[in-house]
Amino acid sequence: MNHGAVTSSPPITKSEDQDSPARIPWWRQWLEPVVAGAIISALVIALVSVGVAGFQSLKGDIRDVETRLSDEIIATETRLTEKIEAVKMDVTATEARLSKAIAASEARQRQDLQDFKAEVKADNRALNEKLDRILERLPTPEA
Repeated sequence: MNHGAVTSSPPITKSEDQDSPARIPWWRQWLEPVVAGAIISALVIALVSVGVAGFQSLKGDIRDVETRLSDEIIATETRLTEKIEAVKMDVTATEARLSKAIAASEARQRQDLQDFKAEVKADNRALNEKLDRILERLPTPEA
């Protein structure tokens, strides 16, 4: 035994220094394939989950818009149908008023024509009477 001699462990080589987990910086641990693979897998899963959730949300929004548009179309069709019915009733009422007005106008025209014929007959009689009086006053030609 050597009492004054210092015993030491064999010297550490450079390659052993780099492989020692106690000496690897914390950020280098992220570069190891197992850790990097786990992180990348988690990120991919998270992105896919977000994408699926976004897609489902978009589908829901599209369904909501489709439902709203369908309801608006139905309401518009109902309003238009009601307006068409109102216009049909107005047209029917207008046709009835026009028919009455035309009938009344035709009746007035017939009456006016009868009145005019009566006046013409009266004027013709008066004219005939005047002509008869004139003829009576004229001397008759000698034969």
